[in-house]
Amino acid sequence: MQFNLVLSKARSYLEKSWASPVGRSVLIVTFFTFGSRFLGFVRQFLILSNMDKLESDILLSANKIPEILSVVLLMGTVYSSVLPISSNLQKQSKEKVSSYLNLTLTTLSAVLLVCMTIMFATMPQLLEYFTGQGLLQKVYGVGLFNQYVLIARILLLLPLIFAVQSIWGVFITINNRFLIYSLAGIFSNLGSILAIAFTNGDVIFTAVGMVLGGVAGSALYLIYALKDQYKLINFNFIQEFKTLKSIFPQWLQTWKLFVPRLFVIDGFYAASFAINPIVQNPGQVTAFDIATSTQGAFFIIVTSLATVVFPDLSDIFDNFATKKDYFYSKIDKYISLAWKLGFAVLLINFIGSPLIIWLYKVLGRGQGTEMYIILLALVAGLSIPLRSVREILSRYIYVRQRQWQPLILSTAGVLGLLVSMWVSMIVFDDAGVAAAIGFIGYNLVWVLGAFWILSIDRAKDQAN
Repeated sequence: MQFNLVLSKARSYLEKSWASPVGRSVLIVTFFTFGSRFLGFVRQFLILSNMDKLESDILLSANKIPEILSVVLLMGTVYSSVLPISSNLQKQSKEKVSSYLNLTLTTLSAVLLVCMTIMFATMPQLLEYFTGQGLLQKVYGVGLFNQYVLIARILLLLPLIFAVQSIWGVFITINNRFLIYSLAGIFSNLGSILAIAFTNGDVIFTAVGMVLGGVAGSALYLIYALKDQYKLINFNFIQEFKTLKSIFPQWLQTWKLFVPRLFVIDGFYAASFAINPIVQNPGQVTAFDIATSTQGAFFIIVTSLATVVFPDLSDIFDNFATKKDYFYSKIDKYISLAWKLGFAVLLINFIGSPLIIWLYKVLGRGQGTEMYIILLALVAGLSIPLRSVREILSRYIYVRQRQWQPLILSTAGVLGLLVSMWVSMIVFDDAGVAAAIGFIGYNLVWVLGAFWILSIDRAKDQAN
């Protein structure tokens, strides 16, 4: 009887959500993002089953250098800087928004190519600097350092692929193609899954598969962007110049927003980077990656909500002068929802993470680190309610097109992470546990700072 009541309430909630445009979009993004996360589990299972601790650590550590470039120049930075302006230009004409996105992609790609060239040439030195001595000595000891460098150089293509996805993803989002937007992760995971499955865990081919999966996702974005009347660069240069001249102020505004955000680092990636220099034993990098991926899988409904919320808040903010109260009521509504979802996801993580890791052990030979992975997943999972609220507050700050506040919050969060990790290393002397606790410290400091900013903004706007 009780079970039927729960099912009835769940069905009622889903029907109500589907009737709402925002709710429907959230459910679509959640479903396909969950599909991507499921494939991520398959990828992690194959890594555990087909690679030893050193091989998997080499693959994941080699990806850290390209990730630095992606996080600094792309992750959230491009999307948050470009979407509000694109949403505004879309109301004028699709030709204008296309030209604006083309110009942004061209300049961003030029910057990336310069950075990638420098990183390609200095990759051996970068890996020696960013890899913990315990892991580095073992890599040298078995003669795998050249392979380590090659994998990192192959994965350097990913930032350029993500740049293309970020720009075309903005156009897809403002045209409400949330289903297509959520499919890129599926293609990326499929690429690495197929490579591991057909090469029995060859590390180099796995890296190539990751790149090819990203290319497939970019191609999908382009196909649907063109269906929505996206215009590629016009070789009628006189006409193109006239269009570019009309959108130049918006392009300049984008870079004014973009440059201060270059050093905005998400807490997950900050913790992921920070573990590398202090790693003590093979398997720690892999364990932390799997642990955060596992609890991140349960977080998808919150990220799906944030994906849909961003264009919604951006549209309302375009008429902020007449919709102040409505704008803030929306913010409060989304924060409240994110907070509730965060605690629900926290509970699911405490139950689900051990079950998933148990399945890894039952279905594959594993690496003998299952209990350690569960510990890291549960510790890092304590940050989930804070992360949930941060997803919404970050959208608020980006919609307001603030230049320096994201950098200030990120810097404060990183300081919170480093202090938390330093204390944790003294107390626990374990790199994985320290990174998990540091993740909590980042989110706590960031959210407290963002609430302070929100309260100041609200008071000023109400006074006016």
